[in-house]
Amino acid sequence: MLLTALAVYSWRRRRVPGALVLAIYCLLGLPFLAAKVIEFLAVDFETKIFWFNVEYPWLLPAPPL
Repeated sequence: MLLTALAVYSWRRRRVPGALVLAIYCLLGLPFLAAKVIEFLAVDFETKIFWFNVEYPWLLPAPPL
């Protein structure tokens, strides 16, 4: 919820230097965190591995931002 609020706040102020990058970074973090929560809630090992593999591609564009 905090990332969503930060993304909306920074998107509204996207003309400020760095605000657009922050909005994109927050939006990339949302699917990562959703997959992380689902991974923690998963019971069997195969499901945990699946969600682990789903969450980490969302982190690839984060370092350049």
